[in-house]
Amino acid sequence: MADSFLLPESVKDFIFDLHDSCRRSQNLNEQKSLYTQTLKDITSKYFSSSPFPPPEAIKNECESDGLFLAFYDELATRHLFTSMRPGLAEKLESWKVYLRLFDRVLEAR
Repeated sequence: MADSFLLPESVKDFIFDLHDSCRRSQNLNEQKSLYTQTLKDITSKYFSSSPFPPPEAIKNECESDGLFLAFYDELATRHLFTSMRPGLAEKLESWKVYLRLFDRVLEAR
């Protein structure tokens, strides 16, 4: 499924930079800028009326980091709920997304 997504370079760069900032440099100012401005720009340019790519599509940009992919999945779910009209299946899946994120956070401790 990830092969069916052709991600623009700016999206790949955003994912790589966000992962790098969250997991390596842990620079809060950089994270804030990426999360508040760059994410907003990427969203309006590429995903204003469509969902974000699934985590499988971005795994190469974050070294298949399970915790980061769980965080990204939550980010994508939040986008779905704020920008589109999710159906019952998406609402039920969102619960699983949060469970996976919490499980990953607890495993990382």
